[in-house]
Amino acid sequence: MWRRVSRSPAASAILPSMRALLATAALIAACKGAAPPEKLGRPATGSSASAAASSANPPSKAGSLVEGATMVRPHHEEPVVECPAVIPDNGDDDARVSALLDEANKQIERAQYAAAWTCADRAGDLAPTSVEAQHLRGAALAALGRDQEAQTAYQLALALDPDDPETLRAVADFYINGKGERGRDALRLGLELAQRGSRRAEARRRRNPPLVADLAVLEAQALNDLGRSEEALQRVTAALRIAPSRGDALHEKGVALFDLSRFTEARAVLQKSPAPTSWRPTS
Repeated sequence: MWRRVSRSPAASAILPSMRALLATAALIAACKGAAPPEKLGRPATGSSASAAASSANPPSKAGSLVEGATMVRPHHEEPVVECPAVIPDNGDDDARVSALLDEANKQIERAQYAAAWTCADRAGDLAPTSVEAQHLRGAALAALGRDQEAQTAYQLALALDPDDPETLRAVADFYINGKGERGRDALRLGLELAQRGSRRAEARRRRNPPLVADLAVLEAQALNDLGRSEEALQRVTAALRIAPSRGDALHEKGVALFDLSRFTEARAVLQKSPAPTSWRPTS
């Protein structure tokens, strides 16, 4: 049988102090043994920080882009070709415009498109509402491959006179036969313009047969490219009634006949037509 041992008053007084000392010692030992945790996301310091920065952001080479910068292409001005028009010093604005437009037409016929543009542009400055000036600006710009500017000039010409057959012919030709890529929407637009031009040209009191034939051929070209061969054949037949030996009309007739599987007729017509030439703008 266990016997309870009683403590003396002195032992009872010392025991709490010893427990406190032991707890303090244990706490100190625990603090010395555990390393403080490293904080996340804190940047490195000293040489290690420099090395990390240099590896993350290598020095840029001379001439390379800084991150976030936008490349700026160098600007190239097209050389300006002077208009060779002879303008009298005492001429008024109407005389100057007339001389400039005459010269622009001559330069387009000579395939001197830069000079033609200068002449037409000067005429447009003197007479901003001149349909012919904007029309010739568009023709020259189209020939120079400046399609966006040509399109704006043509749109301005049509805004000044939406029913001018000559302008409608030029703009239709631009959308149907121009140098750039031409999708179906451009063909449809060119066809609508050519059809409108045909209606206006045929409604004139003083009929212009070559203009009527030009517009009919443009319609046929667009219709052939859109796969509407029956309609193309009708329009090109109308053009050939005006100009029976016209080469581009014969070519379009041959294409339409071929697409309609009328191969013998197509071969006979195509043998009469000259080889297609490179596109030139209609002035």
